[in-house]
Amino acid sequence: MKIAFPLMSENELADDFANSRYIGFYDESDKQTEIIPLKVLEKKLGTGLFPENLISNNLSAIVSQQFNILMLRILKDYGIKALQANGSNLQANIHAFDSGELLPFNLYKSIFGEQCGTGCSSCNSSCS
Repeated sequence: MKIAFPLMSENELADDFANSRYIGFYDESDKQTEIIPLKVLEKKLGTGLFPENLISNNLSAIVSQQFNILMLRILKDYGIKALQANGSNLQANIHAFDSGELLPFNLYKSIFGEQCGTGCSSCNSSCS
């Protein structure tokens, strides 16, 4: 199985696929990484259904700093894990993946930040 990473450069993660220039594919079985310019991949797979075409490339997970809601839905529908990147260094994230340190992407934290806002009144809400 393969893991995909949206990349700004050959060793730096982009925030998400919309802001990427490359896509990195890490093969879990042979521990090899393939970096493909996004333009080359779009020519090969097409742009119309880019997320679906990307996912059909034998992926088990995508590691990114951000995911939009549509991408999360598509990943869920295809049974692909959405994992939260630890920083922007590709090799560090590959190591974290191999070590089982990457956590599932948390949409709530992405939208609302680290503070929960329930039961602590930290956000000046009416809950207590």
